[in-house]
Amino acid sequence: ALRQAEPRVDLAVLPEGTLTGAAPNGRAVGLIRRVCRANRLWTCLPVTMPVTDGRAQTQILLIDATGEVRRAAGPVLPGPRGSRLAILRGADAVDADRARAAAEAGAEVLIRLAAPDAPFADIWGATGEAQAFCNLVITASLAGGGGGAPTQALVMHVDGTPTAAGTGPAPLVAHLRPDLVRAARRFWADARAQSRAGRLDTPCDIRDRTLTEAAR
Repeated sequence: ALRQAEPRVDLAVLPEGTLTGAAPNGRAVGLIRRVCRANRLWTCLPVTMPVTDGRAQTQILLIDATGEVRRAAGPVLPGPRGSRLAILRGADAVDADRARAAAEAGAEVLIRLAAPDAPFADIWGATGEAQAFCNLVITASLAGGGGGAPTQALVMHVDGTPTAAGTGPAPLVAHLRPDLVRAARRFWADARAQSRAGRLDTPCDIRDRTLTEAAR
């Protein structure tokens, strides 16, 4: 349905609670992998698995457009169209050190997931904004979606301004530009070098400069 409504979508991010009581190598995940392959769609899929002591454990899978599960030894995963992704969940999603480590490892898009009962819902937007600007990264945040709780989605541009936001069951579609992340990082690296040399004379508006840089 998403592919039919938005044929240009490359990546779908699903909220926690989408798939419960399943195994990463089970039939349900296998079906989603086939759907990804048939629609040439990447999917970030939280899988909540029951464990022996009665507590649930969630594993985040990144399925590519061929239906394969992507894995990485570090915090960064390859994404669609050559982008670089990092996925943080729960308390890690609002941790400044985790976000900085992911950005320093090369992440251009930071996907942040939280359960419906997360205790930090009131700072969800503020941390997404701060992480985007401070780390020159796009943040895509998705909280809720299970147990009847409304889904809260928020996408922040590399300059910390909102690209898209929504609450409710309808999919939120956002146009992400990882190339602007790369341009912003080049700009700020040059600005720091000029500052150290005592000849900094550049505008402070990241968006204008990165759009100009990306257009070259």
